[in-house]
Amino acid sequence: MGIDGRNALEKAAKKLCIDLPSLVAETAIWACPTVCVDLSKKHGEPVWYPKYRRGRPGEKKGQVIKGITIDDNTYANAAIKHAVGISRNDIKKYAACHIWEDTCYDEHCHTAIPNLVLIPNAIAGLSDFYKPVIEALQYRSYALYHWLPKGCPVTVKPKNYPTNWQQPCKGAPGFPEGIAPFIREPVWDRKPGLTELAGPRLADDHSGLWNSDGSLVDFSSITSKVESELEKKRNPNG
Repeated sequence: MGIDGRNALEKAAKKLCIDLPSLVAETAIWACPTVCVDLSKKHGEPVWYPKYRRGRPGEKKGQVIKGITIDDNTYANAAIKHAVGISRNDIKKYAACHIWEDTCYDEHCHTAIPNLVLIPNAIAGLSDFYKPVIEALQYRSYALYHWLPKGCPVTVKPKNYPTNWQQPCKGAPGFPEGIAPFIREPVWDRKPGLTELAGPRLADDHSGLWNSDGSLVDFSSITSKVESELEKKRNPNG
């Protein structure tokens, strides 16, 4: 009779009353949604390094195929660490994890910030092999960024969804000008029942900020302020 490590883990977690999705939620590091807004303005999509993807069998790191540079996980790792605005030397024993399976092979997703999260090395494998954690991460990402890999269905809130997610980091200092300076703190609250986050909608058919329940928050006044301030920067003498 074989032994399945995943089954053993589930049994042990249940026996010891350990909620693995909540453990990941408590320790995962996310980028601020406004970073994704700025990336989308700069690149047309929320990727940090356009035209990079992970290599498939037989492809070598650094190889350029039809204009796409082949990576291992180096650029994805750098992307999320830059995006959270913390020096790479100050983030130790954390792994850069992709949230949707096999999307690392797509240049539109490999360094997409909504597709990346930092998880402690000791439990990072849960993001690849443990379905309740995978579902929780996908829903959390969608709640934050309202972005999905092409062809993926809208995520559904999982049963026993964690409520103890950490506040997203503010973003990399000196990031390209955009709306980030005007939304210094994410609209986020860890108390159950309150709006979890008003995250930026990056889909093509809508714009603005969305609450976690799907309702739209008016963004027009913020946009007007941003454009006004940017115009002052471009023309300081009036």
